[in-house]
Amino acid sequence: MHKIQFLQFFLIIVLVASCKKDTIVNSGQSSVLEVHDLLGQTSNKFYELANQANSDPFKALMLTKDWVATQKSVEGAVLLDSTCLRILMKSGRRTTFQMNLTDKDGFSLYRGSKAGSSGILKNLSASGCTNIMKNKKVLIYAPAYSQLYAEGEMQPLLDLFSHAGSDFEVTVLKDKQCTLGVIKSFGDYGLVIIDTHGREDGFMIGTKVKFSTPPKDTLEIKAAIIQQAGQDFYDLLRSKDDQVEQGSSFKVLTGYGDYRYGLPEIHEMDFYVTTTYINSLASWSGTIILGNMCYSGANRFAGHPEYFYAPPIRSAFMNRDVISYYGYTKDSDYSEGVTDSLSKQMEYLLVKSFLVDGDSTGVAHLKPDNTEYEDYLNPQLKFKHFNKDNYCFHDCVSVFTDNRDGIIYKAVCIGKQSWMAENLRYNAPGSRFYDDNVANGPVYGKLYDWNTVMNGAATSTANPSGVQGICPKGWHLPSQAEWQQMADFIGGSAVAGKAMKSTSGWDPKGNGTNTSGFSAIGAGYWDWGLKSYANLGKITMYWTSEEFDPEWRAYYLIMNGAYDNITLTYSYKSTGMSVRCVKNN
Repeated sequence: MHKIQFLQFFLIIVLVASCKKDTIVNSGQSSVLEVHDLLGQTSNKFYELANQANSDPFKALMLTKDWVATQKSVEGAVLLDSTCLRILMKSGRRTTFQMNLTDKDGFSLYRGSKAGSSGILKNLSASGCTNIMKNKKVLIYAPAYSQLYAEGEMQPLLDLFSHAGSDFEVTVLKDKQCTLGVIKSFGDYGLVIIDTHGREDGFMIGTKVKFSTPPKDTLEIKAAIIQQAGQDFYDLLRSKDDQVEQGSSFKVLTGYGDYRYGLPEIHEMDFYVTTTYINSLASWSGTIILGNMCYSGANRFAGHPEYFYAPPIRSAFMNRDVISYYGYTKDSDYSEGVTDSLSKQMEYLLVKSFLVDGDSTGVAHLKPDNTEYEDYLNPQLKFKHFNKDNYCFHDCVSVFTDNRDGIIYKAVCIGKQSWMAENLRYNAPGSRFYDDNVANGPVYGKLYDWNTVMNGAATSTANPSGVQGICPKGWHLPSQAEWQQMADFIGGSAVAGKAMKSTSGWDPKGNGTNTSGFSAIGAGYWDWGLKSYANLGKITMYWTSEEFDPEWRAYYLIMNGAYDNITLTYSYKSTGMSVRCVKNN
């Protein structure tokens, strides 16, 4: 037996505030009723046409467009795509009659209209990061949360922030919490993700006004808006600044050719913020924004510019001087609708790239081959980045100074960890230069026994270890888990050695690719039993913060020039080995 799945449509009918024309006389309050009446008539006509024989919502929308164009208050009407009807009134106002396709459970399939989908697979890529994002406040602004996310569906995204560390402060605002006023605060955050329905010139906010019965006059509409959204919101709605749009929603249930229509029991106004409002706000110069919605990358208006507010949505965000902006657009600067599934995938990809891969703004949105993700149903529509490309959230350092002796060390970011990129050579009691030759220090560092390395600290298996030991202030001795974390990030223990080894200095033919930047060199070791140095250029050994047994042995990592792997094993604590430290979070 075939299981029949139903699809639903929301008709989102968007009312816009007044446009400035010399020939228009705007009273503000009358405009609310004027457009409300037009859209009410439009919805009635749509349902009449949709219920005719051999009809469907798409045909009905096309016929509704023709009918709307004949109305006395309408200058013209145009279909922007198969689900979106844009109306230009003779008064200069603009409004949108839109169908939002949903699945059988009522969750939107599109973040606007039209289609798209993609899978993701993010591999290691070059960071290109030279500017660290110190502001780790994150805002997820989800006005359409109930339409887009099932219970718990956003949790994997939130888990990325949790795993990245406690210094990320994540605020999730849902549905009616996403007020117009919150948009003014975008500049307070380092990263803002906007999850909602969008258009070329605005996006839906969470403010809604509900009526148990259709409003009869302007006073009833005014009272409801003030009661449910506030006086300030109503004043802005009826102003001439074109900053807020008003609309209402209707539902259409459809199956395999079986469409059923009916007016809702509760009439609801939705509201969109326009690019006019966005363009009026202060600078967001310290913020990265993901416009995770339809048309978010639009920098041109398709067809008829007079049907839209200026500027296009991408320009409005870029005018806020954001660090970077991500959206969906074509190479031509036109944009289209994007599926909800693709939006969720790109949202997760971007956050993972920032927090796990340590990528910069310029590469965080890219495939492993450094090309842009595209909609496989509409390959011209791509996930794109705009503006600065060298910012990242990873607190990466390239050099630092050990204040104990003034020695300057190179450092490297590998995943979420910052490692010393050369061996420690702090002159601790009992430490040794290879062959007792001071000239070996700048190249190979010094060799230390385990007790010297720990400097009185207790053994630790934690990640991070919390053992400063002999390391400089702000750095610590890595545990086995921290070494393994780094190895896993660069491909696993079987190949990590090759990626960690320097491209020169190993013998015989033991050089690596150093793709990790770790720059391991064959520093050899001190054999306490034989009381001699051994294997310079052939082997290197690094202590961990963990002992194997209290009396004699502790864990270390060994790398051999003849092999590509690394091994975590244990040896006598009196052995002289190298030290690499990890930066504290």
